[in-house]
Amino acid sequence: MNKKFLILSYFSAIFSLLFLCGCTSTSQVSSYSGTRIKPISYSSLDEEPFYAHNQDSFVEKKLSNGIPVIIKKSKNQNSCGVRLVIDSVPLSDPIKKAGLEDITLNMLKKGSARYSSLYISSLEYTDSTFFTSKVHVDFLEYGILTQKESLASVIEVFASTYKFPVLSLEEFEKLTSDENRLQSDLLYQLYGILNKQNKYFAPLMFTEQSEISYKDVVDYHNGLQNGARIKIIASGNFNDEDADELIKLLEKNFASLKQFKYNKKNPGKAMLEADKRLYQVENYNNAPVCALGFSEIPGPLTEDFLSYGILSMYLDDLLYKAIREKYSMASDAGCGVLLSNGNLGLISIYDISLMKINSENVMKAVEDGLSEQIIEKKLDSYKRVYVSFIMNSEFSSDKTLDQMALGLVYKNDAKDYIKRPFRVYKISAESVRKIYEECIKDKICWIINGSMTK
Repeated sequence: MNKKFLILSYFSAIFSLLFLCGCTSTSQVSSYSGTRIKPISYSSLDEEPFYAHNQDSFVEKKLSNGIPVIIKKSKNQNSCGVRLVIDSVPLSDPIKKAGLEDITLNMLKKGSARYSSLYISSLEYTDSTFFTSKVHVDFLEYGILTQKESLASVIEVFASTYKFPVLSLEEFEKLTSDENRLQSDLLYQLYGILNKQNKYFAPLMFTEQSEISYKDVVDYHNGLQNGARIKIIASGNFNDEDADELIKLLEKNFASLKQFKYNKKNPGKAMLEADKRLYQVENYNNAPVCALGFSEIPGPLTEDFLSYGILSMYLDDLLYKAIREKYSMASDAGCGVLLSNGNLGLISIYDISLMKINSENVMKAVEDGLSEQIIEKKLDSYKRVYVSFIMNSEFSSDKTLDQMALGLVYKNDAKDYIKRPFRVYKISAESVRKIYEECIKDKICWIINGSMTK
């Protein structure tokens, strides 16, 4: 695979908004302008229709071994999904073990002691069943998407791959072959800059600095067999009887996992030097010329983070106009979030066509477009985008589970997302401007490729 594409894919995977996947360009925002969801100021959460309609649609239980189970009954969904949300644990040297979690989860999908990889592949065609895995900085997810009528048989296969995967040396060598390695000199340098005081952030993909052995994968899988690290979430077109049956299936297949003490990850903040506003890193072959601007932002899913979410839409549009459309300087520009309790915001500008970028001009264009009066003009439109995304998640079990997992990890509340529309309606132009001044204005630390100044 093209190294340049891999680098871009890497940043797309890590630096994505908690509520919107990818950048919201001007053209993307305008596609929502016809939505009929109108922001209204409700006096209480119970009055907000999305919350009122969904608050009783959750079932919360525990398996006999203590694993929590949260089921979302969503009438609009044709398929259903089940995921294990797994707490991450610290690695002794995360930069050298980058990609271990992803490799391990992918190997689980290659077959178990009872079910061959060929049989698992056939489920995609016979039962419309897909195995999914996602690696976040703070947690992992391993799950299935299938039809409700196939759930009983598929969960047994799913549990078998998690508890008794083949983990063959042959599959390990395929996944760790040279062609699967991500050229990562830039990532390695970023890791060093962002971890002056706390070695927490590390690339999630298998890189040329990774020193992962077959034994590492086997040992990591053994660590996954800990019921204390797991929470189970599910979403689908379930009625009460279906939900009860699902609990029985999960009890049968996952209650055997014992709970053990483990070192839960306690991330600190990725620190930047306050008095240094520009870092230049060495360039390397086949990498896109890029500029990355970092700043501290509110923690995930806090009240201030919702205002930052709205602010991100303004930033995306302003960056898109100033960098790509007005000056034709880059193939893409936008705003994102490093998914971590020690949050950093990110401005990313990829494939810069000019040899040099003036960050002061970039931020001046942003500042000129973020007066409270201008914010007020577009505020209702951006609220509709935010709320539309949350509401539209109800039509997809996969998107519903994404929302549930984030709430479960960052708020200890899998149904937190149904409260967000009410909170979004409360956001004012003043609060958006306040977050800009506290997190963005005069606080961006730029990291650029060496080739940009040559």
